[in-house]
Amino acid sequence: DDNALAEDVMFAFMAFHHDISERVYTEQYRLEWDKKSSYTCRHHWSQGFLVGTEPYYEKLLNAQALPDELKQALQMATEQLSFFSLAESQVREYCQKTG
Repeated sequence: DDNALAEDVMFAFMAFHHDISERVYTEQYRLEWDKKSSYTCRHHWSQGFLVGTEPYYEKLLNAQALPDELKQALQMATEQLSFFSLAESQVREYCQKTG
């Protein structure tokens, strides 16, 4: 059933985001990069995430069985995990504006 699959995939994405968030806030977990890593490393990781989510993302956002709050959470998580897929100049400009 497509709705059950949509929920399973949605919860897998949310679990992935939660796991990263939990590690960042409670264990000082760091992704593969730090301030000294190249932007290319961050960019490739983020682009890989987007490529991996592409087959599922639109289907999940359009799934009737998923409540709007889960769809909004999916959008937020995807935006956060794909942040470095932007051009380096865009990220730099955003960071300068937000402090």
